[in-house]
Amino acid sequence: MHEVWRASLMTLISEYIPIQEHDESTGVIRTGEFEIQQHEYQKWTDQLLPSSHGYGVFQLRVVPYSETRTKIEIGAQFRGAKDGVIQSRGPYHKTTGVFEDHLAARIHTYVVLKKYPQVVQLVTGCNFHWNESIERYEVTGISEGSFGEEQGFQNGDIVVQMDGQDITMENFFDALTSIHQNEVKTFFIDRKGQGLLIEARIFFLREDLPWFGFHIERDLGTALFRVTEVQENSPAQKAGFQTGDILLQEEDVLLTSWHRYYEAMTQARQGVDRKFLMDRDGAQLWLTIHTEKPKHP
Repeated sequence: MHEVWRASLMTLISEYIPIQEHDESTGVIRTGEFEIQQHEYQKWTDQLLPSSHGYGVFQLRVVPYSETRTKIEIGAQFRGAKDGVIQSRGPYHKTTGVFEDHLAARIHTYVVLKKYPQVVQLVTGCNFHWNESIERYEVTGISEGSFGEEQGFQNGDIVVQMDGQDITMENFFDALTSIHQNEVKTFFIDRKGQGLLIEARIFFLREDLPWFGFHIERDLGTALFRVTEVQENSPAQKAGFQTGDILLQEEDVLLTSWHRYYEAMTQARQGVDRKFLMDRDGAQLWLTIHTEKPKHP
């Protein structure tokens, strides 16, 4: 229970939410009033009246749920700011539950990362959100053209099993963080009541992978990988990378998919040059990156 209590407190601090009262013995945290933006007010309340922004307040309670689990109860209220006919000190309104789900997910992520820091080294292509109502992990964070979509996942998929093992809150990240190389895992998914198997390749990004210093995105129209950022004084900038370049090949790996992209990336080693075939304004050229040590925060 202490882990979740601490995670709740630290999450609120990181979100700049004022804490009015907190007592670990009762598990209760009460907040002061905090400002929310217009798009948040529209998502988080059941009010149809427009408002430029609003204010919120909530109570959070951490309670034992079973011998091995802890539950978070969140009761939030929101009101609109003074904007036309809406008074600055109007009544609080019921919520849609979106805020509570978002906050619970943030706290859960904090707990997971504290307990399993190596999970940040895994690339699955999606996020796994614990759904309290069904006590299962739900797939989120899938966008068009993403690695997660390529893997076969969809937002809302429910993870039932992995490699034939029933998935629980306790064993899921234990299983994932036992991965220390690129592996294929078989997920049994419930998708809107239909069961299906997804063979997903999970990439493990070793801590000693070299730093390149560029970012890419996959173009939805052409499915090609385009350089979107080249960091100042990075190995990529020194090699001649430019924003807008298209990556065609890394060493002998044709970059035709996210799988191929991560396959090539995880083969890189410090002190060993990497060659990239680029398309720049219709002309092809090879650029060589002299690899450097990983850049840790």
